[in-house]
Amino acid sequence: MGIIDWVLANSLRNAKEAEPSESDAVFFGAETTAKIVSIEEDTIRYLDSNGSKHEIALKACARKGEVGYRFLDEPPWTVVLFDPASTRMEFESYEMAYERLLNPLGQNGWHTLDCT
Repeated sequence: MGIIDWVLANSLRNAKEAEPSESDAVFFGAETTAKIVSIEEDTIRYLDSNGSKHEIALKACARKGEVGYRFLDEPPWTVVLFDPASTRMEFESYEMAYERLLNPLGQNGWHTLDCT
């Protein structure tokens, strides 16, 4: 097995291990109260479905410039961040995942690893 194959195999294995249970997911959609409040240079601020405020320090998540895994090949459209809680964010649509999270992350220099 070459080094690239080994890295890919271990990255995908770690991605599956990083996924918390479905009940731990925060769902973002038109009919939910959960929302991403802001994505700044190094912080994501969001409200969960109970209205509780959360902050994720992106520098603490960073692994070689990536802050999480994305699973966007089918619903639920999911991003799992590398923060200590392995925050799982699920989106109503592929477009919403990019509009509300992935594009703003990219504009601030952060990326996610595609695991689809």
